[in-house]
Amino acid sequence: MKLFVKIFSLILVALSITACYKPGCMDPDADNYNSDANSADNSCQYNGNVVFWAKTGVADSLILLGHEMLRFELDGEMLDSMATSGLVSADGECATGGTMKINREFPGSEKHTYKYKVKGLAYATIYEGFVSIHAGECEPVQLP
Repeated sequence: MKLFVKIFSLILVALSITACYKPGCMDPDADNYNSDANSADNSCQYNGNVVFWAKTGVADSLILLGHEMLRFELDGEMLDSMATSGLVSADGECATGGTMKINREFPGSEKHTYKYKVKGLAYATIYEGFVSIHAGECEPVQLP
């Protein structure tokens, strides 16, 4: 009988310890915030945007060089394309026309840095660089 009580007590203690442990994302700014979590498990997911834009003169010059279509790549992944004539904006704001807005989801931290490439005629890289996207924000990249 004493053995049964000891085993039963151990099971109760183990259950009470594991019942309190709730891993999850504890960052309220993350897309997958878990208000019930009490132990961070590095599962937080964030998203942000990068917006590519150019002024009229840049777009016109690209078209004269034969780059009538632009393709946008982040970290080696081709994500979208658009006619160069449509990539004209006065200020590159995220919600305005004349821009190429790309949304990215990223794990782990509120900021992620990507290598970008803009490709033109025959998929030749005409612009490249790095852009850091912050969670919930829109990072502009002006084509020079």
